[in-house]
Amino acid sequence: MNTNLIKEYTTLLRELSDLRLTRFPEKLLPASKDQIKKEIEQQSVTNTEHFNWAELSDSLNMFQSDIGDSGGFVVSLTASPFGISIVYAIWIAFRGASWLWIPASLALFVGATIMLFMSLLNDKSSFKVNLLLSFLHSMLGLLTFCCNWAIFARLFFLSGFYGLYTSAIKTFSLTGIVLSLISICFGFHYAKVSNRLYYFLFTNRYDGTSYSHP
Repeated sequence: MNTNLIKEYTTLLRELSDLRLTRFPEKLLPASKDQIKKEIEQQSVTNTEHFNWAELSDSLNMFQSDIGDSGGFVVSLTASPFGISIVYAIWIAFRGASWLWIPASLALFVGATIMLFMSLLNDKSSFKVNLLLSFLHSMLGLLTFCCNWAIFARLFFLSGFYGLYTSAIKTFSLTGIVLSLISICFGFHYAKVSNRLYYFLFTNRYDGTSYSHP
Protein backbone atom coordinates (compact mmCIF):
# COMPACT_ATOMS: atom_id res chain seq x y z
CA MET A 1 0.00 0.00 0.00
CA ASN A 2 1.42 3.37 -0.98
CA THR A 3 -0.14 6.46 0.62
CA ASN A 4 2.24 8.74 -1.29
CA LEU A 5 0.53 7.88 -4.55
CA ILE A 6 -2.89 8.90 -3.23
CA LYS A 7 -1.39 12.06 -1.75
CA GLU A 8 0.15 13.02 -5.10
CA TYR A 9 -3.10 12.29 -6.91
CA THR A 10 -5.23 14.40 -4.52
CA THR A 11 -2.68 17.22 -4.81
CA LEU A 12 -3.03 17.03 -8.58
CA LEU A 13 -6.83 17.23 -8.33
CA ARG A 14 -6.56 20.26 -6.07
CA GLU A 15 -4.30 22.06 -8.54
CA LEU A 16 -6.68 21.25 -11.40
CA SER A 17 -9.84 22.34 -9.56
CA ASP A 18 -9.63 26.00 -10.64
CA LEU A 19 -9.12 25.34 -14.35
CA ARG A 20 -12.81 24.68 -15.09
CA LEU A 21 -12.12 21.88 -17.52
CA THR A 22 -13.82 18.50 -17.62
CA ARG A 23 -11.06 16.55 -19.37
CA PHE A 24 -7.31 16.48 -18.77
CA PRO A 25 -4.33 14.71 -20.37
CA GLU A 26 -3.63 11.33 -18.83
CA LYS A 27 0.08 12.12 -18.67
CA LEU A 28 -0.61 14.50 -15.79
CA LEU A 29 -1.19 11.51 -13.53
CA PRO A 30 1.58 10.43 -11.11
CA ALA A 31 1.02 6.79 -12.17
CA SER A 32 -1.17 4.79 -14.53
CA LYS A 33 -4.93 4.93 -14.04
CA ASP A 34 -4.97 1.24 -13.18
CA GLN A 35 -2.32 1.69 -10.50
CA ILE A 36 -4.14 4.62 -8.92
CA LYS A 37 -7.48 2.85 -9.04
CA LYS A 38 -6.00 -0.25 -7.44
CA GLU A 39 -4.45 1.85 -4.68
CA ILE A 40 -7.76 3.63 -4.06
CA GLU A 41 -9.55 0.29 -3.79
CA GLN A 42 -6.97 -1.02 -1.33
CA GLN A 43 -7.05 2.05 0.89
CA SER A 44 -10.85 2.32 0.83
CA VAL A 45 -10.95 -0.98 2.74
CA THR A 46 -8.62 0.12 5.55
CA ASN A 47 -9.25 3.90 5.63
CA THR A 48 -12.84 5.16 5.46
CA GLU A 49 -12.45 8.47 7.29
CA HIS A 50 -10.57 10.90 5.06
CA PHE A 51 -11.90 10.53 1.51
CA ASN A 52 -14.97 9.79 -0.48
CA TRP A 53 -13.18 6.89 -2.14
CA ALA A 54 -15.86 6.23 -4.76
CA GLU A 55 -15.77 9.86 -5.89
CA LEU A 56 -11.99 9.80 -5.91
CA SER A 57 -12.03 6.70 -8.10
CA ASP A 58 -14.60 8.22 -10.48
CA SER A 59 -12.42 11.32 -10.90
CA LEU A 60 -9.99 9.19 -12.91
CA ASN A 61 -12.48 9.32 -15.79
CA MET A 62 -11.50 12.98 -16.33
CA PHE A 63 -8.07 11.91 -17.54
CA GLN A 64 -7.89 10.87 -21.19
CA SER A 65 -5.06 9.78 -23.44
CA ASP A 66 -6.33 11.88 -26.37
CA ILE A 67 -3.61 14.36 -27.40
CA GLY A 68 -6.33 16.87 -28.29
CA ASP A 69 -6.95 17.42 -24.56
CA SER A 70 -3.43 18.79 -24.12
CA GLY A 71 -4.05 22.00 -26.05
CA GLY A 72 -7.01 23.07 -23.96
CA PHE A 73 -5.17 22.27 -20.75
CA VAL A 74 -2.06 24.26 -21.74
CA VAL A 75 -4.15 27.28 -22.77
CA SER A 76 -6.14 27.20 -19.52
CA LEU A 77 -3.00 26.92 -17.44
CA THR A 78 -1.04 29.71 -19.15
CA ALA A 79 -3.87 32.15 -19.97
CA SER A 80 -4.12 33.80 -16.56
CA PRO A 81 -0.41 34.44 -15.84
CA PHE A 82 0.20 35.54 -19.42
CA GLY A 83 -2.87 37.81 -19.46
CA ILE A 84 -1.84 39.56 -16.27
CA SER A 85 1.81 39.89 -17.28
CA ILE A 86 1.20 41.22 -20.81
CA VAL A 87 -1.43 43.77 -19.72
CA TYR A 88 0.85 44.93 -16.92
CA ALA A 89 3.88 45.09 -19.23
CA ILE A 90 2.01 47.21 -21.78
CA TRP A 91 0.62 49.45 -19.02
CA ILE A 92 4.01 50.24 -17.44
CA ALA A 93 5.64 50.64 -20.86
CA PHE A 94 3.16 53.39 -21.75
CA ARG A 95 3.88 54.98 -18.36
CA GLY A 96 7.60 55.23 -19.07
CA ALA A 97 9.07 51.85 -18.12
CA SER A 98 11.22 49.83 -20.49
CA TRP A 99 9.47 48.16 -23.42
CA LEU A 100 11.56 45.08 -22.66
CA TRP A 101 8.88 44.05 -20.17
CA ILE A 102 6.66 43.13 -23.13
CA PRO A 103 9.10 40.60 -24.69
CA ALA A 104 9.77 39.31 -21.15
CA SER A 105 6.06 38.55 -20.81
CA LEU A 106 6.00 36.92 -24.23
CA ALA A 107 9.08 34.86 -23.36
CA LEU A 108 7.35 33.65 -20.21
CA PHE A 109 4.31 32.51 -22.20
CA VAL A 110 6.26 30.89 -25.05
CA GLY A 111 8.72 29.17 -22.72
CA ALA A 112 6.04 27.79 -20.42
CA THR A 113 3.91 26.63 -23.35
CA ILE A 114 6.80 24.76 -24.99
CA MET A 115 7.78 23.16 -21.68
CA LEU A 116 4.24 21.96 -21.04
CA PHE A 117 3.89 20.43 -24.50
CA MET A 118 7.31 18.81 -24.14
CA SER A 119 6.18 17.18 -20.89
CA LEU A 120 2.80 16.08 -22.22
CA LEU A 121 3.76 14.91 -25.71
CA ASN A 122 7.26 13.56 -25.21
CA ASP A 123 7.49 9.82 -25.82
CA LYS A 124 10.41 7.51 -25.21
CA SER A 125 13.31 8.47 -27.45
CA SER A 126 16.99 7.71 -27.77
CA PHE A 127 19.44 8.77 -25.07
CA LYS A 128 20.81 11.65 -27.17
CA VAL A 129 17.32 12.97 -27.92
CA ASN A 130 16.34 12.75 -24.26
CA LEU A 131 19.54 14.52 -23.26
CA LEU A 132 18.85 17.32 -25.75
CA LEU A 133 15.24 17.65 -24.59
CA SER A 134 16.36 17.71 -20.97
CA PHE A 135 18.83 20.51 -21.74
CA LEU A 136 16.20 22.47 -23.65
CA HIS A 137 13.72 21.97 -20.81
CA SER A 138 16.27 23.28 -18.30
CA MET A 139 17.06 26.36 -20.38
CA LEU A 140 13.40 27.14 -20.90
CA GLY A 141 12.81 26.60 -17.19
CA LEU A 142 15.52 29.15 -16.36
CA LEU A 143 14.06 31.60 -18.87
CA THR A 144 10.50 31.32 -17.55
CA PHE A 145 11.69 31.49 -13.93
CA CYS A 146 13.65 34.71 -14.49
CA CYS A 147 10.89 36.39 -16.52
CA ASN A 148 8.16 35.28 -14.15
CA TRP A 149 9.78 36.50 -10.95
CA ALA A 150 11.00 39.74 -12.50
CA ILE A 151 7.42 40.54 -13.53
CA PHE A 152 6.06 39.48 -10.13
CA ALA A 153 8.61 41.59 -8.22
CA ARG A 154 7.86 44.62 -10.41
CA LEU A 155 4.09 44.18 -10.07
CA PHE A 156 3.80 43.22 -6.41
CA PHE A 157 6.64 45.07 -4.71
CA LEU A 158 7.53 48.06 -6.90
CA SER A 159 4.13 49.00 -8.33
CA GLY A 160 2.31 47.63 -5.29
CA PHE A 161 3.95 48.28 -1.91
CA TYR A 162 6.52 50.86 -2.98
CA GLY A 163 3.88 52.65 -5.05
CA LEU A 164 1.57 52.63 -2.02
CA TYR A 165 4.32 54.06 0.19
CA THR A 166 5.10 56.77 -2.37
CA SER A 167 1.47 57.72 -2.97
CA ALA A 168 0.42 57.65 0.67
CA ILE A 169 3.45 59.13 2.42
CA LYS A 170 5.98 60.82 0.14
CA THR A 171 3.62 62.49 -2.34
CA PHE A 172 -0.05 61.95 -1.58
CA SER A 173 -2.05 60.75 -4.57
CA LEU A 174 -5.44 59.08 -4.28
CA THR A 175 -5.12 57.70 -7.81
CA GLY A 176 -1.69 56.33 -7.01
CA ILE A 177 -3.00 54.64 -3.86
CA VAL A 178 -5.82 52.98 -5.80
CA LEU A 179 -3.46 51.79 -8.55
CA SER A 180 -1.02 50.45 -5.96
CA LEU A 181 -3.75 48.50 -4.18
CA ILE A 182 -4.86 47.07 -7.53
CA SER A 183 -1.25 46.02 -8.21
CA ILE A 184 -1.04 44.27 -4.83
CA CYS A 185 -4.30 42.38 -5.48
CA PHE A 186 -3.19 41.33 -8.95
CA GLY A 187 0.21 40.43 -7.50
CA PHE A 188 -1.41 38.01 -5.05
CA HIS A 189 -3.43 36.43 -7.85
CA TYR A 190 -0.39 36.32 -10.14
CA ALA A 191 1.59 34.50 -7.44
CA LYS A 192 -1.21 31.94 -7.06
CA VAL A 193 -1.53 31.14 -10.78
CA SER A 194 2.26 31.16 -11.21
CA ASN A 195 2.68 28.63 -8.42
CA ARG A 196 0.12 26.40 -10.10
CA LEU A 197 1.94 26.80 -13.43
CA TYR A 198 5.27 25.83 -11.87
CA TYR A 199 3.69 22.83 -10.20
CA PHE A 200 2.87 21.43 -13.64
CA LEU A 201 6.14 22.56 -15.22
CA PHE A 202 8.45 20.87 -12.74
CA THR A 203 6.53 17.94 -11.22
CA ASN A 204 7.54 14.56 -12.64
CA ARG A 205 4.77 12.81 -14.56
CA TYR A 206 3.88 9.23 -15.35
CA ASP A 207 6.27 7.93 -18.00
CA GLY A 208 4.72 4.55 -18.68
CA THR A 209 6.71 2.68 -16.03
CA SER A 210 5.62 1.43 -12.65
CA TYR A 211 5.15 3.88 -9.84
CA SER A 212 8.33 3.88 -7.77
CA HIS A 213 8.21 7.00 -5.62
CA PRO A 214 9.20 6.52 -1.97
